[in-house]
Amino acid sequence: MSDRGYWVSAQMTFGADGKLADLTDWKIQPILSMTGSPLTSPLYDAEALTRAPDGSFLIAFEGFHRIWRYAPPPATFDSVPVPVPVPPDLANAPFNGGLECITVMPDGRILAVTEEYANRDGTFKGWLLEENHFEELSYFPTKGFQASDCAALKNGDVIFIERRYVPLGILFARLKLVKAANIRPGAKLSGEELLRLEYPLEVDNFEGVAVQEDPLGGTMIYLVSDDNYNAFQRTLLLQFRLIDSDASH
Repeated sequence: MSDRGYWVSAQMTFGADGKLADLTDWKIQPILSMTGSPLTSPLYDAEALTRAPDGSFLIAFEGFHRIWRYAPPPATFDSVPVPVPVPPDLANAPFNGGLECITVMPDGRILAVTEEYANRDGTFKGWLLEENHFEELSYFPTKGFQASDCAALKNGDVIFIERRYVPLGILFARLKLVKAANIRPGAKLSGEELLRLEYPLEVDNFEGVAVQEDPLGGTMIYLVSDDNYNAFQRTLLLQFRLIDSDASH
């Protein structure tokens, strides 16, 4: 989805080697509000997207911090959202630094991590959400980086994408793996580096990560960047293969 309130979908096609070959059958449509009308500013800043086991989609919004649930396909684009309960403390997050990462864990809980809601120890606030029950934890990114999305694997491990921006448009990204055993209430999550993206490699403002697990083809990781409607940035979709999701490296 776009941070100006649009859904985007396309059909993925793959080559015989499992590499992403093309995206076809594009569809773009406004994300609907609870009244059934298209989202408008300041409510349209969608920042994180994840799919629940029942096929529904959860979107985390910044500004007016919240999580809304949309119906499973094929009704998703035309559905009216249902609010997901969030911790009252989320309202204190910076206006443009709220929930940037959400994923649904194998046990059904939602892992949600903020981008700029900092604790005194340098970590950033997050929660495990289960209905009306909220358990706080935190995330400790690479120095100078911010977490911009996460995706859970079937074994409970979670992959985080971190990004860093410095003046003159220089961008960096990191992929981190947080082991399932470490994801618990009160934890300070710190992942092990899987991938480092920086010049001269292809790098941009990566804000989305997704995983696709196949018993035969292995685990694929997808990264998508946000061009911020800026002519000097790009929307990139990168595909990587995770050789062994149970390994520590």
